[in-house]
Amino acid sequence: MEARGFQVLADVGDDLGGLRRQRHGGVLDHPIDVVNPETDPLEMEGRDGALERFRFLEQTAQLIFLSRHAADDGQEVVETALGRLAVFGGHDRTIVAPDRVLRMETGRARIQPPDLSEKGGLKDGEPQRSDERLFMQLLAFGGCADTAAVSSPLKPQYTMLGRTYSLGYEPDLRDALIERPRRTVLNRDWRWAIWYPLRRSGGFAQLPEPEQRAILAEHGAIGKSFGAADYAHDVRLACHGLDRDDNDFVIGLIGKDLFPLSAVVQAMRKTQQTALYLDRLGPFFVGRAVWQSNL
Repeated sequence: MEARGFQVLADVGDDLGGLRRQRHGGVLDHPIDVVNPETDPLEMEGRDGALERFRFLEQTAQLIFLSRHAADDGQEVVETALGRLAVFGGHDRTIVAPDRVLRMETGRARIQPPDLSEKGGLKDGEPQRSDERLFMQLLAFGGCADTAAVSSPLKPQYTMLGRTYSLGYEPDLRDALIERPRRTVLNRDWRWAIWYPLRRSGGFAQLPEPEQRAILAEHGAIGKSFGAADYAHDVRLACHGLDRDDNDFVIGLIGKDLFPLSAVVQAMRKTQQTALYLDRLGPFFVGRAVWQSNL
């Protein structure tokens, strides 16, 4: 936040014309410290320790005056021309502009909502966006010889729920979010599966983004090599807020045989993500499909 061009004058009195003449060319002798950098509104501490609050206006280059009435009936007037910055403080919430009087209003109406859409790479020269996701849930059963009575043998510790998500560069976003996960779990040639949840450590989130990408690329290269050989195919689901144990992701490894699925887990233990940045991994569910629905 630039402090240049913003002057706070004490003991101005009622001479507004004199104030205008005094402000030209004036700058603060002491820096302004940001006290509370929230969106609505920002708070700043002036050289006298008083708390100043400001918001942003729609139009640029507006000349804003602020009247503050202290308990001793003295009046201070602050003038600023910092582009779209309007300043207000004290007990009087009136902002006086050259052509009108503005009332302080909350800035929350101007807060932009977060962009929750999934994003993919360019397709036909256009960026891809989607609000569709596939939610998948794994329900595990044990000792279930009678498939008509599956409710009593249910194993809740293996119940996993997650949603598909994008990485930002998928060539076909809908296929990555909806079609590919379904093809993977319903492929009748790939009957073996290992499913497990995981939680990353907070240290990973604190890493610079380029370092995060490098760590994930190392991890992902192993999965791609196993997939290219038709040894193992993965389903990646995010489960933030959906998992009873506060995990971040649910991973499914699907393939023709069990050993390659175990081997890919073993290979990934050596990566930085698994060795250094995981707080929790498992429990692991291992099973073989005895029945699959049609695609």
